[in-house]
Amino acid sequence: MKTRRFVAMLMSVALAAISFCGGVSVGWQKSVLGHHSGQGHDIEGFAVFWEAWDRLQQLFWFPGALDCRKMTYGAVRGVLASLNDPYSVFLEPAQHRSDSDRLQGEFEGIGVELVFREDIVLVSSVYPGSPAKEAGILPGDSLMSVDGTSTAGLPVDEVQVLIRGPVGTPVMIEVQRDAASSLILTMKRQRIEVPSLAWRLLRPGVGYLHIRTFTDRTPTEVARALGEMNANNVQAMVLDLRGNAGGTVEAAVGVLGQLLGEGVAYRELGKDATETRYPVPFNSQAVDWPLAVLVDAATASSAEIVAAAIHDHERGLLYGQPTFGKGSVQAIFPLNDGSSVHLTVARWLSSAGRALEDLGLLPDVVLESDDEQAEDTVLQAALNDLQRCLTYSTTSRPCSSLYGLHTVRDG
Repeated sequence: MKTRRFVAMLMSVALAAISFCGGVSVGWQKSVLGHHSGQGHDIEGFAVFWEAWDRLQQLFWFPGALDCRKMTYGAVRGVLASLNDPYSVFLEPAQHRSDSDRLQGEFEGIGVELVFREDIVLVSSVYPGSPAKEAGILPGDSLMSVDGTSTAGLPVDEVQVLIRGPVGTPVMIEVQRDAASSLILTMKRQRIEVPSLAWRLLRPGVGYLHIRTFTDRTPTEVARALGEMNANNVQAMVLDLRGNAGGTVEAAVGVLGQLLGEGVAYRELGKDATETRYPVPFNSQAVDWPLAVLVDAATASSAEIVAAAIHDHERGLLYGQPTFGKGSVQAIFPLNDGSSVHLTVARWLSSAGRALEDLGLLPDVVLESDDEQAEDTVLQAALNDLQRCLTYSTTSRPCSSLYGLHTVRDG
């Protein structure tokens, strides 16, 4: 309840500040804030804020430099910064739309990934079958303008907003491929689906599933991948979560339903110290293969929940480097101008009750991964263990976990 009051207060401050920029009186501002006073807000605590705001409006020597929206957003960011929590943040409308698209795993646009490098917006990748691909846009192209609007000085998320729009609507893109010439290409926007994973066979009987992020699409994509693995007689699997910074916890739990089939997915510790256990969706068709999970310092949040649950249920071992250690829960509160506030509202614990925040997960097999080496040593170690597990497997005693094998190897 206090969290919702806090968000309501931020919304009221933002609305009042923007309205005051338009010439509405301070008395009206306080009446807006007073709308929530019955819920415990300390209205007088904002007297200093409004006093400073008044002085800025009345006395700042160059009034044309005042951008009320930027000032309001800055005020909200300042409130959140005072919490000393790196995960409680404010996102402007363009950032919020981009973040929502990322979590959904799809967007309406032309199918390009962008990066900002040396003050230039560059195309880093082009999705197969996308309008951008069909129009001839290539990785490395400099994106100069969108519908005549220059991208110079614009952050990537704002450029993405310019490119994206309703399916079927046209957009004109100017790209530069070399210093001498530029191309102007017109294409129609489509719904672009962003795969969250990829899979392949490592060797007969052993599959490899790399989940890059957890989006709304991930459980469906995992189900499809596992079905294809079954059709290829896979009996063991490497689950690669390296570089996976997380995503939606709902997607992570949906994946656990297909790998575990039952049990506790994770626990949530509220600010009043109450603990809630969230179950793995029951699935009688969950795979019973031995699993090897690859993790590193960039494995975080929902990815840590998946890795911890697989380990806690003794369904697989962890290989690689200690994980990031993000064990906090953020709730997303959209604001009425399209921006949003992300607030930490609880702590995550592993399915067995282990704390994750700042601690992370220590792999059973700690190995360095050297990018300069041709061989992926972490993957190779996991693959060797899975192969041994399958070698020792018998009809009467099938290998469904690496736990026993790891004891043999170290013993």
